[in-house]
Amino acid sequence: KMLAAIASGEDIHTSMAKILLSKDEVTKEERQSCKHRTFLILYGGGAKKLAQDLKISKRAAQIMIDDYFETFTGLRDYIQKTHADVRADLRVKTPFGFVRRFTKPDQWDSPEGWTVQRQSFNTNVQSTAVCVTYASMIFVHRELIKQGLKSKLIKQVHDSMVFDVHPDEIDIIAELARRSMESACLLVRDYGVKDMNVPLHSDVEIGDNWADVQEYTPA
Repeated sequence: KMLAAIASGEDIHTSMAKILLSKDEVTKEERQSCKHRTFLILYGGGAKKLAQDLKISKRAAQIMIDDYFETFTGLRDYIQKTHADVRADLRVKTPFGFVRRFTKPDQWDSPEGWTVQRQSFNTNVQSTAVCVTYASMIFVHRELIKQGLKSKLIKQVHDSMVFDVHPDEIDIIAELARRSMESACLLVRDYGVKDMNVPLHSDVEIGDNWADVQEYTPA
């Protein structure tokens, strides 16, 4: 269901809110509530934290979490498998082969144990997202040299690339950046990752400075 929501091209949090709420249309508030729930659940927040953030009862928050995982059962199973693996091996290995090792807590059912399990899943998500962006950056760097372009790729911010663009190359760089990000699941095959088939979408923004960027539309 989550992959279908991504593939639809619609804003992912809007799509997921429609699925969770069984509605054809959702309000901005409903979308934001779903987005908040998604990130909190994915990165290890429990019913108490969700209840505090949404100003609802802990029981209502737990029902929301349970409903979330009943809707996205594949995600639930993947998180549970990641937690089971780190309990067994005290390590997590990302699709790109990076390994993070952990010290065994005195008890797994404790704040210390929960932290290790949460960090094991976070490592899989965050490290993989960064490496997907790295693959795009390497491709872009090679294309800048190959095409003899004046623009520069100056830095990465999480899953974004930032360019200093020559005025004559705005359209070229915008298309190159978008193409490199949206084809990243093909690019990563050069680094041994064969089974990443998630459709990716990329936004391009442009401006004279970070504060004034606007969505890019081709001339």
